[in-house]
Amino acid sequence: MRPGGQRTIPGVSDQEATSDPPIDLTAGAQKMEALSVLAAGVAHELNNPLASIVAFSQLIRSDPSLPENLRRSADLLVEEANRVRTIVGTVLDFARQRPPERVDSELRPIIESVLELEAHLLRGHVTVEIDMPADLPLVSIDRTQMQHALLNITLNAVQAVRSQGRPGTMRVGVSAEDGDRVRIAIADDAAWALGAGDDGVAVASAIVEAHGGSLRHEATPGGGATFVIELPAAGEAQAATASPAPAKSAAPARAAATGRPARILVLDDEPSIRDFLGRVLARHGYDPVLAASGSVALDIVRSNPPDAILCDHRMASMSGMDFHAAVRAIDPALAGRFAFMTGDVLNPDLRRFATEHGVHLLAKPFDIATVGETVRTLLDGRAP
Repeated sequence: MRPGGQRTIPGVSDQEATSDPPIDLTAGAQKMEALSVLAAGVAHELNNPLASIVAFSQLIRSDPSLPENLRRSADLLVEEANRVRTIVGTVLDFARQRPPERVDSELRPIIESVLELEAHLLRGHVTVEIDMPADLPLVSIDRTQMQHALLNITLNAVQAVRSQGRPGTMRVGVSAEDGDRVRIAIADDAAWALGAGDDGVAVASAIVEAHGGSLRHEATPGGGATFVIELPAAGEAQAATASPAPAKSAAPARAAATGRPARILVLDDEPSIRDFLGRVLARHGYDPVLAASGSVALDIVRSNPPDAILCDHRMASMSGMDFHAAVRAIDPALAGRFAFMTGDVLNPDLRRFATEHGVHLLAKPFDIATVGETVRTLLDGRAP
């Protein structure tokens, strides 16, 4: 609820006194948990067809026989497919509540991207005023998560202004504070209105706090609301820690000794994914062996073992974990050259299993380069 309703928002401090009782945090937590489960399920169902769209759009674009007049169309197809991939990935990130992955970043392009996403809502209704100096310090943030937080806060302001039925203004001011913090103030001039709501602001608050920052509400002089985000500036980069030399696998040596390319078993019950991986592996110089079910794949492992395995995590006939256990019983060394393909790399059960057994994770939807790098990692015997 916006100022005027005098209602507190979980995780956000308010400088004004409140008269209404606080929000029921237990009910809110249950609601968010239910939404997280739903979001994870929807994202998983989207990932298999999306993986095919991303994969084959890249194959089309990289085809040297593609006419030049269609190459730009292929580029656009790849760009839009990747855009959808980012959106689905963001849904899963928040469904799984993963910790932020910090990268020293400039705020300007992130803020500009948020305003571009809202352009259709701003046009003709909201004037945006930006005060953002060029010499701001970097901030150590997860760019996708911070974009999501800023989107929630700015959308709150945009919806508040639009609900008045007359044009209004949103002001975005960014400044350095005391040399070690960056302040982002997002203000609107709406007298009162419902904005994006408690849930959106609460999610933004959780993201900001996970980055070591704070989010608070301040009254805007003359009416309206101001949300202030403060983030720590990026510190000195940590010295890189040298990694031990990776253990070498016997698989490439065996393949070289026989004069054949490394054989890569692909187990996936989605025909389009098998087709794509078969083409990509052949392009990288490997010998792909494709299987649509766990039983067929196990027959291959017993009769003519591959050099590495790419296995779908969730299949109708046999789960990826069950298949890995069966491979481990047949050939423990081969079980160490094994990667799960999954649209949910943040699944806690999967991550525990992968850590325990040294299994790699290949995130769906994937691209041509990532598939090649994953297979090289498996054959080199590098740890996940």
